Amino acid sequence: MTGLGNMSAGRASIQRKLMLIIVSISGSVLLLSCIAFLTYEFYSYKRDTIQRLSSLAQIVATNCTAAMAFEDTDDASEVLISLSTEENVTAAILYDLEGRVFASYPANINLDSLPPVASRADNEFWIQDDRVHGVKRVSQGTQELGTLYLSCDLGSFYNQLQMSALQSAVVFMIAMIIAYLLSRRLQRQVSTPILALVNTVAEVSRSKDFSIRASALSNDELGVLTNAFNQMLGEIQLRDSELRESEERFRLMVSNVVDYSIIMLDQEGHIITWNIGAEKIEGYKAEEILGQHFSKLRCHDLQSSADGANVLQLAVAEGRHVFEGWRQRPDDTEFFAHIVLTPVHDENGVLRGFCMVTRDITERIVHEEKIRKVNADLERRVEERTVELKATNLELEAFCYSVSHDLRAPLRSIHGFSQA
Repeated sequence: MTGLGNMSAGRASIQRKLMLIIVSISGSVLLLSCIAFLTYEFYSYKRDTIQRLSSLAQIVATNCTAAMAFEDTDDASEVLISLSTEENVTAAILYDLEGRVFASYPANINLDSLPPVASRADNEFWIQDDRVHGVKRVSQGTQELGTLYLSCDLGSFYNQLQMSALQSAVVFMIAMIIAYLLSRRLQRQVSTPILALVNTVAEVSRSKDFSIRASALSNDELGVLTNAFNQMLGEIQLRDSELRESEERFRLMVSNVVDYSIIMLDQEGHIITWNIGAEKIEGYKAEEILGQHFSKLRCHDLQSSADGANVLQLAVAEGRHVFEGWRQRPDDTEFFAHIVLTPVHDENGVLRGFCMVTRDITERIVHEEKIRKVNADLERRVEERTVELKATNLELEAFCYSVSHDLRAPLRSIHGFSQA
């Protein structure tokens, strides 16, 4: 269940990620478009306002030329009052050559709030305090008559810019909703094959059934990935089948061996397999001994787990360790065991456990003991017979000596008689 829960979390995650990618890209493009639009609006309005104010200043300066030439302030004031039709124009002032105010609009304007214009160049326009300011020289031919100052308020522009920003925000939200709805639909083209593959992986992991195959729902890269995954499952299934057959053959071979105890130990020496031969020789049922340390097999040379650990270390150091000794079964009967302990490594040389093969050689030991006793008895009899033969030889030697001594005198007489 934990694996399936993880798969469910992964399923939700891939869908959210795809939707987040689509919505993020769409939102980023829309946001940049809105920013670019508002920026363009700002600078284009600023440019247009300056151009319009420059044109207006040129017209007003031209219309005020005669009034300033004849020093007619009333006529100049009427020209400036005509600027009231321009809603954004907030101030217009004519200065004479000495810098005095010749005419102004509106008439009660606060001159202290206006920027100085004496140092400004002809036809110069700038933005200051949310207003566009401009200066235009009034001249007749080559004769300079004075200076015209115009001021234009940007309040309406900022109101228009706020309205444009609000409209952009509304369009942005509507577009994001549409992008979200489209992403929910479009992400399925990518997530559905992936989720089908994930479900297949989860089912294979849960059931350990490598015959399950994933359905290829498209002919693109995801379809290629699905087909490759199915091919991989086929290879795993074939290898798993071959491995199972090999393991079954090995299990049958080991389990049916009754003359040898063949058991597997883990790295610490705990018993993990038990065959019929082990049950016959050792006297334990599988359920009684599996998981126990092999020192429990009650070998006279292994009295504790520490002794067993030393034996395991010897096996690792020597490549294999062979030892013999008397063992005691649970029913207190004893047998003489010949034991071969071999470390088992994987293809990377990592120790995976030990294989311990035990053979009951009690009968051989008993026969060897009988033969040893018979040989000892024969040697004893030979020694006794040798002593008897030596005594007989001594008696024969003594008899021969006695006979030769007793016959020596008669033989001399016979020899002397034969000489006479």
